[in-house]
Amino acid sequence: MKIIKSIKTGLLICSASLFVSCSCMRVLQGMIKDSVTHMPIAGAQVSVTNTGYKRNFESDSLGKFNAYLSGGNKCPRIEASIFADGYETAKVKEPKKQDTIIVYLKKNEK
Repeated sequence: MKIIKSIKTGLLICSASLFVSCSCMRVLQGMIKDSVTHMPIAGAQVSVTNTGYKRNFESDSLGKFNAYLSGGNKCPRIEASIFADGYETAKVKEPKKQDTIIVYLKKNEK
């Protein structure tokens, strides 16, 4: 009887572990602005990556963006490339203990 109970307990634990997710959800939100005028940049592209996962987002008319990414079993911070027409690409990493940033893009010198 004890053996059957042990087997049932073992199967229950194994079954429960199948429903536990190994992924995480990271969120990065912020605003994209011109480095000189400090005016918002609408339509900037935000490409976020996290251990093999990649998603693309776009800033709204006020330069604001909300980027999120799920995946990865150690939940590392988000890395993002931000680019807009006429500006240099900026690479940023999600700050520790903070999920909101302001990114200032420099105009291309052409």
